[in-house]
Amino acid sequence: MTIETTTITVPKIYDNEGEPTCFWWEHCCPFFMTSSFGTREHCFWMTDNGKRQPLLKRRNDGSGTTIPHEKCPVWNS
Repeated sequence: MTIETTTITVPKIYDNEGEPTCFWWEHCCPFFMTSSFGTREHCFWMTDNGKRQPLLKRRNDGSGTTIPHEKCPVWNS
């Protein structure tokens, strides 16, 4: 058996205010996902004790851009 590692390129997306975000217009992090017909936003990378993906928060009391999870491997690298 042979095991190799590889590196993938993942976009770091900023909103118009220069804040990190997971989704902006036609640009989307490959780990960004939705559920409940698009009304709940999650990060596929993160799990809540291995059970489910926690909801992502949004700026401006829920009407702004998504805030990457505090343990996001894209923004914490």
